Amino acid sequence: MIDYAVKTIKILVEHGIPFDASVLDIAYEHGDSGYVDFVIQKVLADNMDEERRLRMISCAVKYGDLKSIKILFEHGIPFDASLLDIAYEKGDTGCVEFLIQKGLADHIDKGSRPHNNMMYYAVKYRDLKTIQI
Repeated sequence: MIDYAVKTIKILVEHGIPFDASVLDIAYEHGDSGYVDFVIQKVLADNMDEERRLRMISCAVKYGDLKSIKILFEHGIPFDASLLDIAYEKGDTGCVEFLIQKGLADHIDKGSRPHNNMMYYAVKYRDLKTIQI
């Protein structure tokens, strides 16, 4: 059963009150997949700026929600190297592999920072599989 806080947030979001990634965090913390799906659909329907959308997908990566990550990617939600850091730090190999398959490795390699390349991430997180590729 959804607790009072989640019910309240759902009502506010349904009435068009602006929301951010903290709302998605609450849904994940309460383990309510139906509410997570509701928030993801609202994210896709809302005209959020790129920064807020990136925080939403970061939240999905933080909780290892590959289903929502895939949905957000399919709808063109922006991504950056921070997602790979989150997935590696969580030890979520499924997320890491998905992000690399979706071209995040190529996106990282085009960055301007000296440590902004795939080899950096592979060595930092001892990802032998990626190093061998």
